[in-house]
Amino acid sequence: MCSREERSFKTVCSGLLLICLLWTVAATADEHGDEGRRNACPQRHFGEFSDWSHPVNLGATVNSTADDFHPAISPNGLSLYITSMRPGFGGSDIWVSQRASLTDAWGPPRNLGPSINSDGNDFAPDLTPDGHWMLFSSTRPPGTLGNSRIWASFRQDPDDDFDWSAPVNLGSDINGSGVDNNAPTFFRDSKTGVATIYFNSILRRDGPGDFDIYVSTQRRDGTFGPAVLVPELSTPQRDTRTAIRRDGREMFITSARTGGSGGNDLWVSTRTTTADAWSTPVNLGPTINTAADDGGPALSCDGATLYFTSSRPGGSGSRDLYVATRLIEHVVAPQATDPAIDQALQNHYAWLDPAARSNHKLLVFMPGTATPPGSYQLVQREAARLGYHVIGLMYPNSVRLVGACPGTADPNACFENARLQILDGIDRHTVVDVNRPNSIDNRLTKLLQYLTARYPEEGWSRFLAHGEPKWSRIAVSGHSQGGGQAAMIAKLRVVLRVVLFSAVPDSVSGFGPPTWETNHATRSERYWGMAHEHDPAFQPITASWHALGMDAFGRRVLVEESGPPYELTHTLTTDLLPKSGSYTVPPNGSHGSTAWDDSTPIASDGTPLLRDAWRYLLMAQANDDDANEE
Repeated sequence: MCSREERSFKTVCSGLLLICLLWTVAATADEHGDEGRRNACPQRHFGEFSDWSHPVNLGATVNSTADDFHPAISPNGLSLYITSMRPGFGGSDIWVSQRASLTDAWGPPRNLGPSINSDGNDFAPDLTPDGHWMLFSSTRPPGTLGNSRIWASFRQDPDDDFDWSAPVNLGSDINGSGVDNNAPTFFRDSKTGVATIYFNSILRRDGPGDFDIYVSTQRRDGTFGPAVLVPELSTPQRDTRTAIRRDGREMFITSARTGGSGGNDLWVSTRTTTADAWSTPVNLGPTINTAADDGGPALSCDGATLYFTSSRPGGSGSRDLYVATRLIEHVVAPQATDPAIDQALQNHYAWLDPAARSNHKLLVFMPGTATPPGSYQLVQREAARLGYHVIGLMYPNSVRLVGACPGTADPNACFENARLQILDGIDRHTVVDVNRPNSIDNRLTKLLQYLTARYPEEGWSRFLAHGEPKWSRIAVSGHSQGGGQAAMIAKLRVVLRVVLFSAVPDSVSGFGPPTWETNHATRSERYWGMAHEHDPAFQPITASWHALGMDAFGRRVLVEESGPPYELTHTLTTDLLPKSGSYTVPPNGSHGSTAWDDSTPIASDGTPLLRDAWRYLLMAQANDDDANEE
């Protein structure tokens, strides 16, 4: 085995020594962890994800009129390596585009130079999680056109994209004679320390046909063993470029197998543990794949950004580079956070967009009567894309207060005491039965503690102070009855923002809004709302807005007749036909259309028609500039 000091080399090493160093660096990363490195992809606990967004072309700055394909993304997400046929040193070269932060635009690609690129084809780069190694394919000798080999290059500084040493052939066990080996994907199992390289190959005798997926496992001496077919990922059709998630439980592959949308498509396979076989790959569907060729995946360290190649119409060259994103999505049973919770057991939702610039704020969204948070995913996702950490909180909402309270002896007291009891669990009124464990306060506290413990790298802890919600960093929102609970929270506590969808409809016939709405700890500048003009509760809603002081900031603006910034008003209305096609069909009519997934109107491309209005309500700055509140 190689000594640890040998990792500091800058000169070209022999093939065996270089491969040995690859093993030593990997083992050292496990021993000391990746977290201290600037350009490293540390291990993390992955939860669930949302669906992929519609892909976006990376544009003319990155793509050229030539063929641009087979990307790789650096561990820190700031360097995008691409393969391009634009003029360089050979047929295809490896280039790199850089950006200053995850939210900045990519710069023009630069050629990696003659230390990496040859007069042959150099392509399909892949970076190891520690950022020190690049694997790639090349037809340089002893390879030939149609018989490429897999090579490895080391850099001492993982932040220097032009510090690559002369590459070394990974040896005959991977690069067998007379076979074509392409598109390496490196994976190291954090639990076992074992490193593997997945790649595709043709002309081997043991595959089912065309290009198939193989894997080579690193031996104890640091060399890589014989290539072994991965049968569950291989078909008689073409199966090529792969990308693997950091925990080794999700694999994206390029395949022309039966059941796709076009020539090559992107597919995904999963496994429960790294010791299990891969599942049968599933097509990523029409959101990602087209009738053209789609493939060459590269996955970000956090698993939320997918770069890939496509020949779909509208590009700059024969193939262009595209990007799609997905949100981190946690679906959490309330009892998983606190076994004492025994009411309203539908799942909580939590969302985070790693690709967005964080605003370091939490949005807590509460659903309407007898409805779970999962019925409002569109508006929650949009908030996450704006940089919020988002929680869709399930709470006891089975009692329709607007139906139960008017018949009591004191409706005003009923509305206020029932909402307070739902919030803190202190017994105040007989129309609801909510104890402390089932209260909003306890549910939110326990959910934040759960997310902090289970996903520490995601930043949920910043919304806790001394084990309790840090309201100065929290915006509250909700639809209908959930909006009323948001307003009740803001009555008692100073919060960043209050966003009301078809809320607050608490009303007493002949008396207007209940008195609890007139005094509130959160200033009126921080309240924002939207309602549908055909909502049967439109008049009580706008009366509540008046009681909360929201109409002091301008007239109500119809979103169809305006656009952001909507005259800087705090009150928006809409007259769009709900998704159901009817203003009146319950429960998905006009009242639900402001936020409910099954009711809010959707454009032909799947975009909510109220998206711009949602973004405004969630982000527009008030006169007191809540961005600086602590």
